Amino acid sequence: MLVMLLVGRRGPGPLATVLAVVWSCILLFSYTSSDGPAPGGSSSGDPDPPSWLDSVGVQAGPDVVALAALASLAGSWLVRTRRDAAVRAASEQARLDERNAHFTRGERARIARELHDVVAHHLSIVAVQAETARLTTPGLSQQGADRFTEIGETARTALTEMRRLLGVLREDAATERMRHPQPGIAEISGLVDEARDKGGSRIRLESTGDPPNLDAGTQLTAYRIVQEALT
Repeated sequence: MLVMLLVGRRGPGPLATVLAVVWSCILLFSYTSSDGPAPGGSSSGDPDPPSWLDSVGVQAGPDVVALAALASLAGSWLVRTRRDAAVRAASEQARLDERNAHFTRGERARIARELHDVVAHHLSIVAVQAETARLTTPGLSQQGADRFTEIGETARTALTEMRRLLGVLREDAATERMRHPQPGIAEISGLVDEARDKGGSRIRLESTGDPPNLDAGTQLTAYRIVQEALT
């Protein structure tokens, strides 16, 4: 009955199959070792069903008790094993979800950084160049001046939309550690050279002494201040 219960509740798994085989062997052994005649083994007639069943009950009694105890232990082990497996699966899924969320935040931070450092910076230079060309080009017609004005306005509009997009991308990445090194004081000279070459402006950078030993966050702030001032 216990075997049938396990099969009915949990499906014909390996444990139920083993218990069914053991149960069948016990019944067969008890029947063949009884004092009564084997079924169909005597010409004197059929075995007496009550006597045979009584013999089976007497012979198989201790074995059935042992089997029931074994089945109880095995059933408890199976329940505990499946519960532990479910807990491990849930823990693994939570770990995967956290890793995916961490990766997503890192990618959003990286995209926001690239957009700000590259695209937004160059859009600012385009706007400055357009305004510089309009004011400094000798003999520029009114039509040409209007074209340069349109270029500058388009660049500034794109820059505004870009900054709005950066705000969205940084909502979930504000506290995420950047996976790549951030620019610092050592990169300011290159930033000034780029603005001078592309913007056509007269910019001079003066520095004295050795760069101070500042933390990465302070150096990044100084770099951003100079970058915004140039654009």
